[in-house]
Amino acid sequence: GIEPDVALVDFVQEQVRRGGAGIVYCQRRRDCEHFAQLLTGHGVHALPYHAGLSKQQRQKAFDGFLGPSQDPELAGPTAKRARVQQSVVSGAGPGGQTAASEPQRVRVLVAT
Repeated sequence: GIEPDVALVDFVQEQVRRGGAGIVYCQRRRDCEHFAQLLTGHGVHALPYHAGLSKQQRQKAFDGFLGPSQDPELAGPTAKRARVQQSVVSGAGPGGQTAASEPQRVRVLVAT
């Protein structure tokens, strides 16, 4: 069979190629770090997101994932959560953006 790490990388790369973004959930912090590095090493802009990071590191990762808001009414935390949930469900980036329109945006959060 296929190795789990290879299967995850292949799946995420395909979703990102299609313009998607999302969250990979892990049970342990060290797995978050491992998979974020693994995905980054395979060309996917991914960052870890867990309680072991400083507040500033978590905020930077979260803001990088959401990208800049184009609508001032979507700047609140509730709207941001809604956009993240929409992106995970739809496979589209928050705000409907694609990788081509914002190549530097974090495409994947690896979270506990």
